[in-house]
Amino acid sequence: MQLSPNEIIIAIKYSEYWTLPDEKQKTPIEDIEKVVLQSLKSAGVKAENMTFSAVRLEREYDRNKRRFHKRTLSKSVNICVYTADDIARVIKALEKDNLLERAVTEFRIAEVRHTEMENYKQQVKKSAVKDAKAKAELIVGTMGQQLGDIVTIKEVSARKDTQGMSAYSTANPGTNSGVSAMTISYELEAVFEIE
Repeated sequence: MQLSPNEIIIAIKYSEYWTLPDEKQKTPIEDIEKVVLQSLKSAGVKAENMTFSAVRLEREYDRNKRRFHKRTLSKSVNICVYTADDIARVIKALEKDNLLERAVTEFRIAEVRHTEMENYKQQVKKSAVKDAKAKAELIVGTMGQQLGDIVTIKEVSARKDTQGMSAYSTANPGTNSGVSAMTISYELEAVFEIE
């Protein structure tokens, strides 16, 4: 079953950057964070849809001077959006505030999910059982016999495939067609009696 996600988690990492080439002045993470949060808010991302996930100290070691230099802090925030159009709005807001050129070092789709995933999994399982019975009836019918009761059902695999979840395009505005669909599949082995 192909399913378009209704929740898209975007991971955004932003970092301090040097405002002068001689590395004597950098823009502090606090100032950058204010602008990032304002940009996200202007793109329609609510505060409850933001989760701060990491703070890192990044630095380079100068072997000649035997010390660390270029120390910068970076932070990561995960945001939840609902459509490909939402992603486009976030990108435009970050571009408008010049954050993609300077501060944002990573922007990716971290996860896609659907709020009704469990219901869809159950539907796929029911369909798999019906399909197994229909195939068994076809095979038994060609032998001139009838299918009896189910003896055993063994689950072979149940998986949610989110391959390509980082793919994004603005091909069809207003839909999630720009975000890779999720595939739900279910495999089983069924043993039936033959009457």
